[in-house]
Amino acid sequence: MEDRRALKEIIIKGRKGLQLLLEAAAIATTEIPSSTRHLPMSLAPSRSPSPALSQISVWRAQPAESKKSRTYRAMQERPNMHIGLHYPDQAREYAVPNNCNVLIGETKHRDYKQLVRRTNHRDVEKVLLQRESFCRTIRLILEGAYEADEPRLSSVTRQLYLSCPQVLNNLLQPTQYSHDILNHDDDDQDDEDDHRPFWNSPEHRQLSFSHSIPAKKVLERMRIPVRLSTLPNLHPFLKELRHAYAQDYKKNSVLEPGPNPLKWFSKLSYSVKDEASRVTLSIPDYIRYRHSRMGRIDGIFVHETVQGIKYVFFYITPILPHTWRLDSILNLSIHKLDRTRQEIVGLPAVESLRLYMIDISPSNSEGLQLGNDELLYCSWNIEFF
Repeated sequence: MEDRRALKEIIIKGRKGLQLLLEAAAIATTEIPSSTRHLPMSLAPSRSPSPALSQISVWRAQPAESKKSRTYRAMQERPNMHIGLHYPDQAREYAVPNNCNVLIGETKHRDYKQLVRRTNHRDVEKVLLQRESFCRTIRLILEGAYEADEPRLSSVTRQLYLSCPQVLNNLLQPTQYSHDILNHDDDDQDDEDDHRPFWNSPEHRQLSFSHSIPAKKVLERMRIPVRLSTLPNLHPFLKELRHAYAQDYKKNSVLEPGPNPLKWFSKLSYSVKDEASRVTLSIPDYIRYRHSRMGRIDGIFVHETVQGIKYVFFYITPILPHTWRLDSILNLSIHKLDRTRQEIVGLPAVESLRLYMIDISPSNSEGLQLGNDELLYCSWNIEFF
């Protein structure tokens, strides 16, 4: 609590210490002129030095600023040095400053790190800005921003994207943008004619995945390999996947899992049509799916079919239906998890509203859960004004 009260002073002190460290590094990397490099550190002055000689001596002993020293001094003026001063305001508004200092789009530095490796490491800022400008222009053309000024260019580019989407997918960052581009003109288009990387949904737009799960962790937790081609054709996971395709995506023709590996994630966010805010679902949220079913999210994965279209699924531990009882004090329902099986549910069948459920399983004297898997479902409608 004391650190919280003195948060601003702590940040200023730490920033000052870092700036002094950078200044020390800049001084240590300054270049001494070659004409004075071999002179002794201290010379006894003559009895009557002339003023001109004194001035020349001082000028010759002046160190020259090197490239490294300029870099260290420039680091003292970077935006990161200033951002820390906003942490106290964020702490007052959000209680803790953790995860409050990353704005929308700031994860682009990951893309830039990958792009830098493809350059010759000269004029990197100029190359990245040109790349960003080009990608943004292509995206705006596909979204119809230049239809009035450049109708022919807009039409040709849109036709190119519809016929050969892979040509532009690397520029459009498909996990965040290409799922929504051209969506307003092709809502009635059949899935089999849709060549976009993600399945076209009018309700789920701008999909964004985070916190990927390594294949080793997937095998440990779910006992499922990321390459489904290694599983027998009648494996329960494949049967559930086919059932989800048929029921949630209305695709009865997906019989083979294909050679592409599954990509597992812990968090998925997307925009809902006609809604201003984004929806975020992650492990281990409780959700409602297929109208009346409820369950816990154990994983989120993307499966790519042989045709090259990607579909999003949830790996869910269901809640037993028709086995709930009523809490006599809170007048809330108590449910139980069905740990005997898992279900695979497609994104279209998942409702965006998360359910607030509390694990009330009894625990022993050491605080360990005894495994009854009882959940208290808080269905109160709470609104903040």
